[in-house]
Amino acid sequence: RTAWVEPSVTIGRFQPWTLVEHGGEWRAPVRRITGGGAIFHGDDLTLALVAPCPSPLFPSRAPRAIAERMAGAIAEALTAYFPGIRSRDGACEERSQRTILDCFERHTPTDLVVDTESGATEELRKIAGIALHRRRDRILIQASIARSDALPTQRDREVLSAIAHALGALPETLGDLSEFEEEQSWRLAERRYGSALWNHRIRSGETATPR
Repeated sequence: RTAWVEPSVTIGRFQPWTLVEHGGEWRAPVRRITGGGAIFHGDDLTLALVAPCPSPLFPSRAPRAIAERMAGAIAEALTAYFPGIRSRDGACEERSQRTILDCFERHTPTDLVVDTESGATEELRKIAGIALHRRRDRILIQASIARSDALPTQRDREVLSAIAHALGALPETLGDLSEFEEEQSWRLAERRYGSALWNHRIRSGETATPR
């Protein structure tokens, strides 16, 4: 689980900085290493998973296959909180939605959604979104799960344990980082991703002058 000292915003690795630099509602956006849309953190459950790939846990390196595997595990874990939760499925619309800032306004096949009623029509509400970053032999998966009255913060560890169970990767114990591990994490993240140059990056291999 990723924790936030205060309400924060992360933007996807390939989102143009110009989409957020003039937005008055945005609080100091920080660029993620994964793709996807911007996320307002503070009212969501944010989680990250690093795993070898290919591996028994994630046998395929295809992005769609990785996301579908993770989406299936999250859906299984959230069924008790969001009855009827399922993947959106359908065609990928990512390229046509690059100007849509908010992750929860975007549509991808591996979104987790539930049916809601709005007036006389039924609509889909996005409950969770998944973003990836692949390296040669491993992957980083980040997911954001929308909170509701049915999913308060007190349920976080229960949800994380259920996701691990669904993936078949439950650890012996669930615990917090040690003080040393937490300090090292802060230092490594700040060194690699804590610069204006990284935040103003346009896309892989291209940068814009920080302002």
